[in-house]
Amino acid sequence: MSCLRFFIIIIIFFLFFSFPVRAKILINEFLIEPQPQQVEIINTGSESANLKNWLIDDDGGSSATYLINEDTIIYPNSCLVFSSNFYLNTKSADTIRLFDNQNNLIDFFSYKSSSGSGISYQRIPDGENNWATGEATLGLFNQTKTPCLILPTPTITPTLFPTLSLTPTILLIITNTPTPTSSPTLSLISYDNIFISEAMVYPDNNEKEWIEIFNDNDFNVNLVNWYIDDQESSGSSAKSFSLEIPAKSYKAIILSTNIFNNSGDSVRLLDFNKNLKDSFEYGSSLKNKTWGRIDFESDNVCLQEPSFEQKNNPCLENQPTLIITPTLSLIKENSQSKSINSSINQSSIKKMPLRNNNLLISHNTFEQQSEILGISTNKKTNKTKKNITNFLIINSIFYTFLTELFILIKIKIKYGKIKKFFLSFIYS
Repeated sequence: MSCLRFFIIIIIFFLFFSFPVRAKILINEFLIEPQPQQVEIINTGSESANLKNWLIDDDGGSSATYLINEDTIIYPNSCLVFSSNFYLNTKSADTIRLFDNQNNLIDFFSYKSSSGSGISYQRIPDGENNWATGEATLGLFNQTKTPCLILPTPTITPTLFPTLSLTPTILLIITNTPTPTSSPTLSLISYDNIFISEAMVYPDNNEKEWIEIFNDNDFNVNLVNWYIDDQESSGSSAKSFSLEIPAKSYKAIILSTNIFNNSGDSVRLLDFNKNLKDSFEYGSSLKNKTWGRIDFESDNVCLQEPSFEQKNNPCLENQPTLIITPTLSLIKENSQSKSINSSINQSSIKKMPLRNNNLLISHNTFEQQSEILGISTNKKTNKTKKNITNFLIINSIFYTFLTELFILIKIKIKYGKIKKFFLSFIYS
């Protein structure tokens, strides 16, 4: 009889440990920016799993890996969030990978570049092989936005051990499972001296709009739940983002959807309370060119070559211009006509850029496109006329001198004591 019991126990033990745990572990979402980077792991199976000694790694370019070195239970239809520096590239292509405790590759996903601060790569629906980008929902199901974190709680398991006296003894076994670390809580601060440095409002096809922010402070700032918006009370809704910017540095935000008009719009930066911190307006745009600040003392902008997260480039030479044609009318006073004085001093025209709807118009453009009665705005023509006038004045003075010299010589010959053996033609 005892042999039969022992045989049954052996069979149960074999069946229990021979079949694999029915758990399906996947990378469900990951956030590259800002630091620390975060990864959400989901279990879409029907059994729990222990992630101890599992690895989270990039494409292998860095020798460092993230090891889950403690007992970490992930329950069915739930998720866990890990926060660390996983060495995922922000500006170039990379791959996030998940390995089990036997170093078997369980899941991976490759991307071209960071999706932007506060914008994560995520599976929609959860656990399916369909990746998209959107505002980070770590700890929530990506489709329903409901919590997916299930934290383990201490359990009490009574175990009965029979004795020879047939009096059962109850042994209480308490199992404590460590809780995954949570992300640090960030403060909401409305910083000053935060400026919009550059805006890509007309990107290439299949590319995203982006906004570059400059931190003009001597310390790092962490913009939590700030907003990017276009023209106030119109257009698209404001886009939320979180971004850490070092002192005197530039950081860019890649928008998940395009919100700016190519023909002209406003770019506004709002804090977490949607208070306006900085803004500028722009006119018509050129494809794959950015509107960038000329300086941070004013809202003057111009079209530039893109300078992603770097100091702005110079303004493009061929800016969109506005044609201005001023005219002067003749005024009658006391029945006497007065013509316009053609010697208007050109230096009285202030040589500085004209601005209308943030289109920079140079003084040269103004001169070429202005048509004023009685005034020539062609510098080359004026210079030629001046040279001709100077030439005629010099010739006049020269011929006057020769005439006077010739008269003096003739007087001297006629009335002076000189022999007539030369210049005989004068005496005739």
